[in-house]
Amino acid sequence: MSLNVLLRDAYRELDNSGSLSRLTRETLLHAGIDPALTEVANEASKENEED
Repeated sequence: MSLNVLLRDAYRELDNSGSLSRLTRETLLHAGIDPALTEVANEASKENEED
């Protein structure tokens, strides 16, 4: 799975459920991405869209 697809799916999951599943968190960690940073980035992008 490419990094772009992984991040796209994580953002989609956050938009749909408001949180990341355990599997998604583990996959992000395996790819070297801190899941908390993914959540923060998603929130920031939502705030930018509202402005």
